Amino acid sequence: MACQTQSLLRHFVPRSRVWSYYRRILNMIDATIRTFYRAAHVTRTCLSFVREPSTRSARAAVWHGDRLLLVYRSYGHRYTLPGESLRAGESPDRIASRALERTCGIQLPPSQFELSMQSPAHLENRIDTFYVCETNVVEEPRVHINRWRIFGARFYSIEYAQKLDLVPQLHTYLSRRQVLS
Repeated sequence: MACQTQSLLRHFVPRSRVWSYYRRILNMIDATIRTFYRAAHVTRTCLSFVREPSTRSARAAVWHGDRLLLVYRSYGHRYTLPGESLRAGESPDRIASRALERTCGIQLPPSQFELSMQSPAHLENRIDTFYVCETNVVEEPRVHINRWRIFGARFYSIEYAQKLDLVPQLHTYLSRRQVLS
């Protein structure tokens, strides 16, 4: 049946029009999923206002020369480092490695990361302990994102990155890094 439908579509509808319909449907599905992520983010922020929890998160700072990999989240609308929340018993370097693979498709072993900053900060109605694990790569890795959680990911120079809308902890990290350089 599927083959008959495809052949009928090919016969009656130009191929470019069929792909146009597919793209529209896929874009609607992507928009729906991004809307769910935004709603979950707003819900989490509201619950944090009531509960004021303390969380821990690990971020992966991947440097290629003097440029840093930053991601733009679809639900927080700020640039940040790839990362995730820490669960009990997990090390920041392991989480940074896993988050980098999940968000950007870059596979680096946890042993390649080094803890460079640990800083408590007040973010979105919660107290977050922010661990930054950094690594240097010789070749710029290819970035693959799914565009649901992350809209974009690329390497930026420090000067350009400081002009972007960054999460507060990232400003702290970049200013500390510039002092050390």
